[in-house]
Amino acid sequence: MSVDRIQYSISICLLSSPNTKKIIYEIIKTNYINADCSNSFFSSGKAQTLSLEKIYEITGKANRGYIGNINIDEASNLIELTYVTKANDTKAKFETYQFDTKFNFIKVTADEIEFEKASVKYTWFKFKGENYTVEAVSVEGNLMGTLVLKRKQITYKWNWWWGGYDMYVKLLEKLKPKSDEGNKYYVYSKVENDVTGDVVVLVGEKAKIQKGTDPFLYMKKFYFLRITKDLDFVQDSPFEFENPQVIV
Repeated sequence: MSVDRIQYSISICLLSSPNTKKIIYEIIKTNYINADCSNSFFSSGKAQTLSLEKIYEITGKANRGYIGNINIDEASNLIELTYVTKANDTKAKFETYQFDTKFNFIKVTADEIEFEKASVKYTWFKFKGENYTVEAVSVEGNLMGTLVLKRKQITYKWNWWWGGYDMYVKLLEKLKPKSDEGNKYYVYSKVENDVTGDVVVLVGEKAKIQKGTDPFLYMKKFYFLRITKDLDFVQDSPFEFENPQVIV
């Protein structure tokens, strides 16, 4: 058995408790091994050992926020970790901790900046306000596969602990749309856009259950429907086949 090559990787972990967060830095040494034993079940493998570990405690302010970005520049011998907290009702605070690649502390810098400017300077900062609401359309098929539209109200609330939006959904009203012939739709597939509120859905037209109607119409006559958050049908693209089709 021989060691083919050795690779070092950097691991950055966050240790959290109710009162503090700490940064644990690790350098993990990985030995990639080639086995020369023909009777061995494994012909190659790798083994990891911990070469270096350091712990650095962050400030109380950063402890109340979240880690927004990690930048590792091995060529410059630099590691940067940026924590984000709320400074006040109009500004966010960014604390950037700098270390070398051996995890020796260099410095920490603080930057308080207005929310509107922060997303320009820190492109990974996706804050759009403490909360905002979007109305959208949800698509479902009932037990018979019939298309059911539901208007929903989505409220997004920013969480300063983990750095993203918590989503809360409230259902408003239901609608079972019909074709110009008064037929309902069978739903096959859907794409919902919770940002614009629109929905695109692939449906088949269901004939009414009565004498003389085609029970396989929903497998022959299809539509691509685009529906707005106000339940307006802004696009209706039909296509039809002579024989029943199976959608996969």
